[in-house]
Amino acid sequence: MADKDGDWQGTRRRPDTPVPIWIKLAYVLPPRARPRGLDGVPLRVRAAGIDITKTIPGVLLAWHQTITGDWWALATFELTNRSQKPGLVVTQLVPAAAVSPR
Repeated sequence: MADKDGDWQGTRRRPDTPVPIWIKLAYVLPPRARPRGLDGVPLRVRAAGIDITKTIPGVLLAWHQTITGDWWALATFELTNRSQKPGLVVTQLVPAAAVSPR
């Protein structure tokens, strides 16, 4: 059943148009525990690797509910390195805690 806010069917909620959001990457791609921080990571990797510590803009495409009742956002966003060169555009499910309005 669709309504004025989009497609709202059971465990899926899809707006009529994509919604701009902020995504906290640390909630989406948690860093692996490193015993000594960045010690031993070459500078070229720190400079050119994907920065998963920041909050980035994204687009909300839909909400999906899990069997435990949690909601996950289907979102599209771009992963970049610290130099902000064009990166990797991904569309994936992210936990609701990682999403906020933009």
